Amino acid sequence: MYVGKVQYVDHHREEIPVGNSFYAVMHKRSSFEHERECRAVFSRYFADLPRVDGMVPDDVLRTFPLGINVPVDLAELIEQAVVSPLAPAWFADTCCRCVNPL
Repeated sequence: MYVGKVQYVDHHREEIPVGNSFYAVMHKRSSFEHERECRAVFSRYFADLPRVDGMVPDDVLRTFPLGINVPVDLAELIEQAVVSPLAPAWFADTCCRCVNPL
């Protein structure tokens, strides 16, 4: 499990670093910098999986779950949900129900 602060980059001027598989999920466009996001990422180690040309074949990867369920108390985890003022009204209604169920 890896927990860290998301790094925000201007993709027109910067590239996401290489050399660590977590870099891709721990970087976002600088337009999201206001979110000040923290992420928890879980990854299984794939060292023992068969490879073709250095890559794990898709049929092997499909045998793994896309994610894991982690029970959380959303009221404790989420301080507030901020919706873009450009979003349609129905979007805010739907989003806020997830954070504060009716």
